[in-house]
Amino acid sequence: MKLQVENCSDIVLAAVVSLDGADTIYPDGSKSIHGYTYGDFVVYDVLKGNLSMGEVVQYARNGGVITQAQYDKLRPASSLEKAAALREQNDFDEDLSELFIDTLIEGDVPIEAGKTYLMILQYDEANDLYQVIDYMYGLREVSLPQRESIPLELSEADLSGLQILNNVTGEFESYDEYLETYGLKHQSFKFHE
Repeated sequence: MKLQVENCSDIVLAAVVSLDGADTIYPDGSKSIHGYTYGDFVVYDVLKGNLSMGEVVQYARNGGVITQAQYDKLRPASSLEKAAALREQNDFDEDLSELFIDTLIEGDVPIEAGKTYLMILQYDEANDLYQVIDYMYGLREVSLPQRESIPLELSEADLSGLQILNNVTGEFESYDEYLETYGLKHQSFKFHE
């Protein structure tokens, strides 16, 4: 984990404002059968990097829920022909844009709108967005309640005793101890007045 912390561009405490979609084609045109999810998050605390408290930025993350039609765009022709023959043989005539596939890597965690996370990020300058990296290690849920309306700031009380989820053990751990373990410090919090 120390290597990820050292090599990433940014580490933030942030709330996911939106899940805007998922696709198999990244903004630069590269393709992934696993697809990626994209949306926006608001920054609450910066532990590493140049983001600012209250800033809303776009993210992309490997995996997500894509349609069968999106998935099929990347399959070889022979595989598509076989799938079409099987659908015809079984009288399957559903719209492939209405069938969904969850492409998260086993053990990874889904990203959810309204939840707050500790995120390990890599800035993608070419596409002007932040990639959440390292699968389940780069996205750790924070012990704040999920919200329908995301505030641009947290209160000091929100951060008292804050805990983050260990995705391996399934147990919450101290945020402050995590920071100490990896030599991270709060750059500053943005609080309600």
